[in-house]
Amino acid sequence: MNPSRRSRENAPQIAERSHEVISFNPSSANPRDVINIRIPKLARNVVMVPGSMKLVFDLKTSGHSGNVPVANLARSICRRVVDSLGGVKIQDLDHHNMLRTYQDLWVPKTTRNDNPLYGYSTAQRAKAGVKEVYGAKYCIPMDLEIWSEHGPLYPFALVEDFVREIHLEDINKLLKIAAGGNTTNWNYEIANLELEYDTITAPSLASMISSDYSQGIQYLFPHWNHLKTQPTGDDKTLNINVNSPRLSMTGALILFEETFVDGAFDPEKFSNPKITKVNVTIEGVSYKVFKRGYQQRHLYEEACRLFKQSDMESLVDVESFFTDKFALWIDLRYIDENNLHSTGMNLQNTKDGVQIEIERDTNTNLKMHVFVAADAALSISDFKFSQLFYM
Repeated sequence: MNPSRRSRENAPQIAERSHEVISFNPSSANPRDVINIRIPKLARNVVMVPGSMKLVFDLKTSGHSGNVPVANLARSICRRVVDSLGGVKIQDLDHHNMLRTYQDLWVPKTTRNDNPLYGYSTAQRAKAGVKEVYGAKYCIPMDLEIWSEHGPLYPFALVEDFVREIHLEDINKLLKIAAGGNTTNWNYEIANLELEYDTITAPSLASMISSDYSQGIQYLFPHWNHLKTQPTGDDKTLNINVNSPRLSMTGALILFEETFVDGAFDPEKFSNPKITKVNVTIEGVSYKVFKRGYQQRHLYEEACRLFKQSDMESLVDVESFFTDKFALWIDLRYIDENNLHSTGMNLQNTKDGVQIEIERDTNTNLKMHVFVAADAALSISDFKFSQLFYM
């Protein structure tokens, strides 16, 4: 027993909290439009609460009344997202919606149910009580890890601006035809755009953050890149080359997409190509972890290493994984801990890179989306961007 144990602790700092709402001009956008969001400078001694920032909007649709938004609208609507500081790109992720939607499948069901603004479930949004409160209101989380997972942001002290650029998705990947619906004159618009976030006024905290910005601070975060889209054709043996120089490449993720007709797109369906074996070679040498190749039974276990967040129930279990929630994760980390940095493989100055050979039981033609994950670091000093490098 610990004689000093206490069930409560004194708050380290008391500060005035405020919820802010900023209207956009222009206040609306359409399919394929680009929305540029500059993170507000705020006032002296006012810092932004991590994870509180989101873009809120009303979804307006036209066409048949039976058409409904696809699942996880918050992710589905963002085709490409570019984050920058002082004009320097921190991350430029094409097919942002595909990657983030897959990651969200592993979010605990309770978390999904508690966030109706995200539009995780069209069935939940259609319930009378939820519909009465939220109507057609949705949000896009502003969740670059630098803003959402690190300490408070103090934009007032920075010389340069953080900017997020959101490229909106096409109509055929955002609306789904319900019974009796059709695609005649279908379209969507997001209107009444507002940026919402929480702030606290804390002079001592702002002073500490300002000192870090002056003397130098480093933000560690996972960097994702959509390397390529490659058709499988009807081949039963698939070869993928990943040659993307990185100091710490944590892995390669391959998601498989079926062809679809307009109005039938399901963003939460990730096809299983019926893989029987995966061989990985790095610079011509068999990958040490699975020298005899990944067997089918290894694939779910490997995906869990990266995506499983807790023991709480999510939409992905072993059955759904091999049905329509499938992903091939090639883990190149020396330690499979998601909160540790610089654990990836050094793949600089390579000739052949990582060669992935996939054997499968079916000849169904699918699209393979290849994403590369690496450790990255953003440095700020003298109150401005200093350096960005991939570890």
